[in-house]
Amino acid sequence: MKNFRREELLDDAQFSARIFDELGFVHRLCPKCKTGFWTLDSERVLCGEPPCEEYTFIGRPHGKRFDWGSMRRSYIRFFERLGHTPVERYPILARWRDDIYYTIATIACFQPWVTSGIAPPPANPLVISQPCIRFNDLDNVGKTGRHFSAFEMMAHHAFNSREQHIYFKDETLEYAYQWFTEGMGVPPEKLIFKDSWWEGGGNAGPCHECVVEGLELCTLVHMGYEGPGPDGTYREIPLKVVDTGYGLERAVWLSQGSPTAYDAVMPGVVEYVRGLAGVTRVDPEILAEYSKAAGVLDVETEGWHGLKKKILGVVAGRTGSDAAEIEEMITPYEAIYAITDHSRAICYMLGDGAVPSNAREGYLVRLLIRRLIRFLRSLGLEEEGVLQKVVKKQFDTVKVLFPEIKDREDEIFEMVDLEEHRYRESIVKGYKVVRKTVKKLREKGEKTIPLDELKNLYNTHGVLPEEVQRFVGTEMVVNIPENFGALVAMEHSTPIRPIEKHQGELEEKAGKLSHIPKTEILFYDKPGQKSFSATVLHAEGNLLVLDRTLFYPEGGGQPADQGKIGSGGRNVRVVDVQKVGDKIFHITDNPSCEKLFTRNEKVTGVVDWDRRKKHCQHHTATHILIGACRKLLGDHIWQTGSQISEERARLDLTHHKNLTREELNKIERVANRVVQATLPVRSEMMSRTLAEKTYGFRLYQGGAVPGAEIRVLS
Repeated sequence: MKNFRREELLDDAQFSARIFDELGFVHRLCPKCKTGFWTLDSERVLCGEPPCEEYTFIGRPHGKRFDWGSMRRSYIRFFERLGHTPVERYPILARWRDDIYYTIATIACFQPWVTSGIAPPPANPLVISQPCIRFNDLDNVGKTGRHFSAFEMMAHHAFNSREQHIYFKDETLEYAYQWFTEGMGVPPEKLIFKDSWWEGGGNAGPCHECVVEGLELCTLVHMGYEGPGPDGTYREIPLKVVDTGYGLERAVWLSQGSPTAYDAVMPGVVEYVRGLAGVTRVDPEILAEYSKAAGVLDVETEGWHGLKKKILGVVAGRTGSDAAEIEEMITPYEAIYAITDHSRAICYMLGDGAVPSNAREGYLVRLLIRRLIRFLRSLGLEEEGVLQKVVKKQFDTVKVLFPEIKDREDEIFEMVDLEEHRYRESIVKGYKVVRKTVKKLREKGEKTIPLDELKNLYNTHGVLPEEVQRFVGTEMVVNIPENFGALVAMEHSTPIRPIEKHQGELEEKAGKLSHIPKTEILFYDKPGQKSFSATVLHAEGNLLVLDRTLFYPEGGGQPADQGKIGSGGRNVRVVDVQKVGDKIFHITDNPSCEKLFTRNEKVTGVVDWDRRKKHCQHHTATHILIGACRKLLGDHIWQTGSQISEERARLDLTHHKNLTREELNKIERVANRVVQATLPVRSEMMSRTLAEKTYGFRLYQGGAVPGAEIRVLS
């Protein structure tokens, strides 16, 4: 297929649409940001979005009024009437992915297997409302009125293959127009569709962003490409995907015209925290003007501290108030809004099985909990148990809209309580660590604590930069980056994939062997068979590729089979087996397999059965053990790794505290009862979609599973 440069894919044809012609939309180029946009207002000059224009909806809402729950229900029902099948939300922990920890958008639920055409979607077309987590704007949360770490993305998706066309760009824009005008009651002349481009998760495409009175409400991606590749180009893909994302919180905010999105979506929690802290209510006019001024300035690129002075100056000029007095009123509200957001994110993350820790997804939930504690302390709320109160207030709201997390309530609050104690301990221990750090740096003649040292103090000892600053006083300079939270969060947001042995060599080899048939797998259908006949497809160096094999490749924590392959008295020992794509490579003890075997030669393979049997027994034992742990300790228990050998097996689990001897004994008794019952082990291959519907995402204990089918053991 042809590769395209991005500029080739941004011509006028990509952005024109049937509805624009039929309804008389005109196309304009914004003189400020140089972005193209579509509007029914022939007099409009600017694109209508900050920083080109500020919000005009605050204090003057349009159309129907919604809250969090009614917005979601109305959206799903609206698209259900348009022929979309409602799909249950996915976990906020992206267990089916090996490249992200948390679900960052609705399309992430279907990447990479559905979007690449390998697996069918759960419905087509579908509608979904998905809670998501993002950390890139973490330090702006609470300050701008619109930023969230946790948010809900509403979306309708369609997956168009060569065999089945559902709908694409024209219908996508028509449905969006209908939703905003009929579903929400937005006047048509208020709608602006901006030309843009989107890419993420390996996919890309031109898109339209819908803006109403300064507020971007959705992104409509017409996904037809993958990339960018190493050369920066994009390749057309056979599956054309409708990838939309409608911000639920922003839509509710628009419908109410409140000063901030936090006030619109979670008013009860905002007011509860304000009351706990005894913060005086701010004049709504000042809050409204503050949000307008904050919205029009580019906090993402300019930084907050410098912009805050500009914002305060603008608000003071508009309201006739003193800038210093406005800052004194607004600063506590910034903490209140951040607490409101963070407490919801924590409910989502813990409710879906995250366990606070110093690694992986646990690092990120611990970061949010500690930020939340710091915000509470900035309001004078330092007494023990106040964190529990705030999270409980938020949980009571969240569980109504996500009833599936109700059963996790006890576990969630046990973890929250434990994290509060650990934070207090880290402060006590952290003081000594900081003093040692200061001494070491001063001996080197340093006057400023470097950023890397601030990161290390948090990552290793849990001491936030603000605590470091408090401990150091005027002894040394502590420059805290405005985006410190986002900085450390983003550094821990992407899993580090281990470099497998032979990985580079075998991937290159597999690419060169794309012309030969895939390896037929025998070990699943014939688990008790010890030998097999096969045909040599490729022999080179110490590698053999056969048309079929009984040899199990390394994977899922289980080592590869060993054994021998031979023909006519010529034998090689198989010392390792690796699967790359649809090919299985047998790595042998002979460096010149091409001298022993020829292409299309018939050979016999024999598996080292004693080794295989021990591996299978230990592998089954890990499944029994994790089942016992989940039964006794809770559904938050998750396998993060395992290692199986002939002698023993190791299982790595997530849990928020050390196991007691009594708990270990109970786990052992439950596991042994299963073993003593001598239950048969059944396996079946199921389509990914059916397996997820049947068993849920606990299928992915131990990691993501590639391919269209999943082998399920019971």
